[in-house]
Amino acid sequence: MDMNFKDYLSDFMDERNKEYVADPALKHVDAGLFRRAPSNCWSVFGGDAFRKPAEQGLQSAKSAPLADAVMVALADMDPIVATENENAYGPRFSTLREQ
Repeated sequence: MDMNFKDYLSDFMDERNKEYVADPALKHVDAGLFRRAPSNCWSVFGGDAFRKPAEQGLQSAKSAPLADAVMVALADMDPIVATENENAYGPRFSTLREQ
């Protein structure tokens, strides 16, 4: 991907809005994904879901770009899978956030 995530999301939404015209049922599908994403984020990360890793054990501020990325990543995940595997996913995502 040769663009930043914000530009990618803008392009995605422009295309998706065109698809809504052709198939209005997609709005319902996307609304479900939008409601599912925060729940999955909470299941995997708890209260640190939208925080960048902090140095020296200090709590960092919430990050809107990180929140967007994590919510997109977890929106498609079945909530049962997210809840049952929170101990496996959380540390893996934390490793990715630190890189």
